Amino acid sequence: MALSMTGRIADGVILQLADPDLVRWFVGQVREAASAAGRDPTSILVQSAAPAHVGDLALCRERTRWFPALVSNHVVDLVTKYPREQLPEALTGYIRDRSGYDYHHHAEVGSANAAFVGDDVTDRFCVLGSVDDHIRKLAELAEAGVDQFNIYLMNGDEETTLEIYGREIIPAVRGTAKPAAD
Repeated sequence: MALSMTGRIADGVILQLADPDLVRWFVGQVREAASAAGRDPTSILVQSAAPAHVGDLALCRERTRWFPALVSNHVVDLVTKYPREQLPEALTGYIRDRSGYDYHHHAEVGSANAAFVGDDVTDRFCVLGSVDDHIRKLAELAEAGVDQFNIYLMNGDEETTLEIYGREIIPAVRGTAKPAAD
């Protein structure tokens, strides 16, 4: 219902995950509603908001696994309001083994809330790994309809992440990177 309303009346939508396949599904819902309302579906801006962590993939996962656990709260709300078959399995499937959520440890690195979240889900929902991995994922998100990416900086090494984004990732994504000096 929120995606449909967004398509009918809003200027944009913020999607709190960085899974290109799910972003495509959400954007499709918004654009379909916009078309049905007689609006230009491409006029609605899309922001993806998720944790990003640059470095060793195992450490990146450890630092961001809290995020899919947090998102699971929203997914649980969705499956109580809509039949599961109306929602993508990639969204609903990972909550099968979820046993609960302790808000005292909300959005916390290392939280026991994330015990049920696998590496595959963490990889899909976040932007992780090497600089090249980040550039590839952001390109995939752009291809899926994302106009802007917002980094959730709650996983440690915040200043380093921002420095790397400013120096290497953003210029590469924008096509303004300077060639490496020989």
